[in-house]
Amino acid sequence: MQELRKPLKQRGKKGQVSLSETPGLVITLVVIALVIAVGSIVLNDFRDTQTSGSFAYNASSDGLTAMDNVSNQLGTVGTIIIAAILLGLIVTAFVFFRDR
Repeated sequence: MQELRKPLKQRGKKGQVSLSETPGLVITLVVIALVIAVGSIVLNDFRDTQTSGSFAYNASSDGLTAMDNVSNQLGTVGTIIIAAILLGLIVTAFVFFRDR
């Protein structure tokens, strides 16, 4: 409750994304995509060397399915990052122009 009584300038910026953090977020998203791509290639190559129906074959197939599910969510994560940046800019603009 004490946090709400402080003037807006003195409040913490929890959950707010600034423009200076954007390159780090973009690089993180790209690294995640690369790790998923390389991991999928390795798992696919490993699965192809196993006997169909074996534990290793089934485990690598499940891993590929899981990586596919995660990679399908990367677009959503990118959209959330962009929305957080835009909301941060809008809030900053309102705070900046409120004082004038």
